[in-house]
Order: sequence, then structure tokens, then C-alpha cells
Amino acid sequence: MIKNKEDEGNAVDYMTGVMFSIAFLESITNFIFSKNRDDLTVGQFYDEFSRKVKYRRTRVPFSLGIILGELYVILLWGRENWKGNWNEIFPTDEIKEIGEQWGLSEKHISSSKGHSLSIEYVMRRIRNALAHAHVKIIVPKDIKKKDMFKMSKIEFRDVDLRDKSDTFIAILTFEQVFKLIKKTQSKIHKYVREK
Repeated sequence: MIKNKEDEGNAVDYMTGVMFSIAFLESITNFIFSKNRDDLTVGQFYDEFSRKVKYRRTRVPFSLGIILGELYVILLWGRENWKGNWNEIFPTDEIKEIGEQWGLSEKHISSSKGHSLSIEYVMRRIRNALAHAHVKIIVPKDIKKKDMFKMSKIEFRDVDLRDKSDTFIAILTFEQVFKLIKKTQSKIHKYVREK
């Protein structure tokens, strides 16, 4: 649930980022398969696309919103498709043992009840945060594009509905989230191939 004007503005920005990314992908796909594909450089194509969609400020086709969308697809839609095999995809190993492979570190994750921080537990709580829209993208003011993924973060906050004192918070940089997405995708692909 959106709690204030800033959160509402951020939510609109994330959705706009997704819409921009999808529109860009549609346009570049159409251009690639057109007879005019050799007439423009990538930069010229981007400038022309930006003029057509009337964006006044620079937009990056690979946006923070599209990354958030990818998490929803993997962790919500994916969870429903492979529900009975969640533990085969996400191991019960502790983050302190194998978290680096997943982009996870204990210093970025807290659980009020002192739950053991296994990959499976952390992924379940991140999934819950996404499902309840308790996700916040944190972008530092005046950030340079080159630092966007290193400095921007996603905060995942989950509160157990049966025990409100059971809270979980993970604050991950987008670089960590990329690693998490890639590892999750590889585990799902491996699981599907071995079925």
C-alpha cells in the first residue's frame, strides 16, 4: 500500500520505467527486422526513439522498474509454477556459507526473531515483501548513471501477519539483485532440465 506522496511518485516512476523499457524493446525489435536496419547507429536510433515518445529527460532502457518486474516474475510467478520444489531451487544452506554466490550477505539482512538466514528463508521473505508491495527502491540524489546499479538499492520489508513482531529487512544494491536474479534463473533452468 502506498503510504505517502513520495512513495506514490516512486511507484509511478517504476511503472514508467517498465513501460519505457518495453516500448524501447518493441521499437528496437521492429527496427532490427526492418529493411532500414542499417540506416541508423544505435545512438541515432535511441535519439529518434526518445523524440518520438517525447521524453524530456534521459531514460535508460535498462531501468530500475524493469529489474523490479523481473523479481516479480521470478519470485511470484515462478514460485506458483514450481511451488512443490521451492527447496530444490533455493537451498537451506546458510548465507554465511554460500550467500556470496547469490549476491547475499548477512550484513545487509536482518530478522527480528533471529531466524537462521538460509537462502530458502531469505528468498521466501523477499518474495513475501514483493507480494505485499513492501518494497522500496532507494536512489541517492544526484547519482551519476555510471553509479546507478552500484549505489541504488532495494529495501525488502516483510512482517509476518500472524506475528507482527516477526520482521525481516533486506537492503540490497542493484548489483546484488542482479547476482540474485542470475543465480535464481540458473537454478530454475537446471531444475527444469533435470525434471
